[in-house]
Amino acid sequence: MIQVSSNLTLFLKIFIPVFYLVFFGAFVGALWIQDYQYYGNIEGNTLRIGATLVYAAFLAIFYFTIFSLKRVEMDTNEMYVTNYVKHFKYSRESVATIAISPYPFIKIVTVTFNQPGYFGKKVRFVPSMARLTEVLAVCPEWKVKLKEKD
Repeated sequence: MIQVSSNLTLFLKIFIPVFYLVFFGAFVGALWIQDYQYYGNIEGNTLRIGATLVYAAFLAIFYFTIFSLKRVEMDTNEMYVTNYVKHFKYSRESVATIAISPYPFIKIVTVTFNQPGYFGKKVRFVPSMARLTEVLAVCPEWKVKLKEKD
């Protein structure tokens, strides 16, 4: 069994959101607790509302992008998917397609299943391209399911 998702997944999924939630959340909380009329040249209520909206916007971005990333391991017949809490095994026959995104700086692999599972019909992960290429070379049955996104 080879881990095909990058170690960057743990950093993106756990560390960035936790640090953002704690530190920027503490900043927003402090803005609302302190009753200053002005923070420098910025009106207090404008800064409070603006910081709260930015905090909520990034939470939404994290929810729809980073939180959906999974850790994936593959061997010749099975794919193992985890969100670092729950682990599930999928057979090769249950995978419909494996698509690699064409983004230049970061690749995202989307695995589409024939039937929805615990994580839904699609699973996304940040691949280690070297390890993914190794698995596809060793097991050509997985390569048949590979398609490039436009």
